[in-house]
Amino acid sequence: MLNQTDVSYGVKGHNKFYSFQIIIDNDDGHRAYVFFRWGRVGAKNPQRKLHGPFTKDAAKQLFVSKFTAKTENDWPVTPPFEPVKGKYTLIELDYSEGDDNSTTMMEAETAKNNPEQGAAEVVPPSTLPVSVQTFVKLICDVDLIAQEVAEMHLDLKRMPLGKLSKAHLAKGYVILDFISDTLTTIADLNAASATKQVEGTSSTPRHRRRSSRVIKSTASSTTKAQLAKCKAQLKDRTSEFYTLIPHNFGMSLPPVIDSVSELKLKLDLLQVLEDVEITHKMLQTERNSEVNPVDAHYSALGMTLTEVDASSAEFTRIQEYIKLTHAPTHRQYKLHVDAVHALHKLEPSHSIDEKDPSLLFDALNNHQLLWHGSRLSNIASILTKGLRIAPPEAPSTGYMFGKGVYFTDVASKAANYCWASVHQTKVLLNPQSIPNMVCKTKQLLTALQGSVDLK
Repeated sequence: MLNQTDVSYGVKGHNKFYSFQIIIDNDDGHRAYVFFRWGRVGAKNPQRKLHGPFTKDAAKQLFVSKFTAKTENDWPVTPPFEPVKGKYTLIELDYSEGDDNSTTMMEAETAKNNPEQGAAEVVPPSTLPVSVQTFVKLICDVDLIAQEVAEMHLDLKRMPLGKLSKAHLAKGYVILDFISDTLTTIADLNAASATKQVEGTSSTPRHRRRSSRVIKSTASSTTKAQLAKCKAQLKDRTSEFYTLIPHNFGMSLPPVIDSVSELKLKLDLLQVLEDVEITHKMLQTERNSEVNPVDAHYSALGMTLTEVDASSAEFTRIQEYIKLTHAPTHRQYKLHVDAVHALHKLEPSHSIDEKDPSLLFDALNNHQLLWHGSRLSNIASILTKGLRIAPPEAPSTGYMFGKGVYFTDVASKAANYCWASVHQTKVLLNPQSIPNMVCKTKQLLTALQGSVDLK
């Protein structure tokens, strides 16, 4: 699939795709056709055209010539693909994990609820407790995950969940890192401009006014030119990012990533895509008529889940913890405990050359129960692979205290990071061992002697 975005073009910008493929008709003497489809990203009825019939060689020739014309790259592509400004870019989709012999839970659920479709295959009953079944279904619900990702303006029609390659996502981080540097430069220029307008005045009122005008004019013209260059760079890099990671903005102009808050949203998007890729692979389980799909996905998580008795002291303590740590500034919603599950990993997640996390935990005496909030689409990945720090190519800007794994002792603070709704609020409560801390606030920075920087 090819994609092209240009936020500087016209009123609505370019945000378009172009896809084409060779189709061989084995029932018609192996005649070949070339099917084209193109239009604005997110269009319900894109343009389409079928060319042919051709011989296989003629179809291939048409395919290659069209690819070269649209991208100014040769086919077959010799990595790396070289994007050309004003041309389409190839979106690298990873189909190395075949889906032919696999099934997702949602497909099985559809078959079970649709007698006509499910008559050919009987789904065995689950052996899991009902509460565990409900939880596993929720975090592995492909439709809910797709809905959540679509709310982040991702184009799921052209880019199926779990199919963006890791190399492709890494390029997205590199672009966001450049945008982060540009935003820092803009902030520095604005700060320097404000300082220069105050400096350089003479002692006499008349000379002070004249000197101030000259300095302000010079600083303003230089700064304006630099700011204009930076803003143009933001538009170019934003176009590159949307080209690389197709977004559906309908007929609206794709917004420029021109603030730290917008940058953070795109960082979150890439993190979600990484987690979805892990979840997608987990969901691609071998067909086994003797195992319920929910049980198969539960087994793939590599852990045991046990519901905590609602009448137990542990359940009551967690309820109280939530009630007592709901911040007064988070008044727009209330939190309710529907169920609590205790989990235990079946196998250690550390590698051979790493220390056992339990030994590190026991070595420190500052143990706390802390919350971690995350989107629904991230939960299965977190339970499978654990929490991960952003990769080296990701910018540090956009994270409150830099790259790291974040926890909080305020339940509602964690809930905010769930992008909560009445259907999808989930937070994780984890026992953590904490070394000597670095305390950072906007007004104060204090550090204990010999402390460990947790940033």
